[in-house]
Amino acid sequence: MSTSSAEGSGSLSPSPVAPNAPKFGTLIPNRIFVGGIAASTTESELHSLFASYGNVKATKIILDRAGVSKG
Repeated sequence: MSTSSAEGSGSLSPSPVAPNAPKFGTLIPNRIFVGGIAASTTESELHSLFASYGNVKATKIILDRAGVSKG
């Protein structure tokens, strides 16, 4: 005899979320997050890289408490 249950099937229903809702934090227009960069990358290098694609207002590398780039 075989039984079926929603718990054992491995499929979960997604929670109801608006289709355009951000997954993390607050959406800020014209701002992008770039991760996985080398700890030695400078804000100037990032600015130069992205400036070839358009106007860059500012770049900011987030640092940890020790002052090391979080990458």
